[in-house]
Amino acid sequence: LWKRFSELRKQRLEIVKLVMIPLMFFFLLMLIYSSFTGLFSPDGVEAYFVPAAFWVIVLKTVVNITYEKANKLQEALKMMGLQDFSYWASYFISDGIIIGFLVSFICTLASTYGLFNNANFGTVLGLLFSYTLSGTAFAFFLCTFFDSPQ
Repeated sequence: LWKRFSELRKQRLEIVKLVMIPLMFFFLLMLIYSSFTGLFSPDGVEAYFVPAAFWVIVLKTVVNITYEKANKLQEALKMMGLQDFSYWASYFISDGIIIGFLVSFICTLASTYGLFNNANFGTVLGLLFSYTLSGTAFAFFLCTFFDSPQ
């Protein structure tokens, strides 16, 4: 985990970029609902925009892991004694739990103004957080198909 957070500290705008892209999607949803009131039914557009908003976290995770795979950093860590479970758990904790909760919490705060049919705050937070956790696990699956981050 220390390695992951030291990497994030080097790029200070990385966390801001991770939070701003889903927030822009949520504000776009609010703009669509306020501009086209009679065109869309309540909760008709969230099913399409919310998954797209959280794919930024998946893409970031895939690029970081494939970069480490292409530069043989994971192999070097294994030679130094790091176990596979520790390596994957650090990504899951840093990208899935910490970054995922941060993005989910901020997007849930933004959505309290009428999105998700005025659902309960905890329900929306739980659903968005579980979606980011499943997206992080899906990113691990996608990494097996790529050898370079390009």
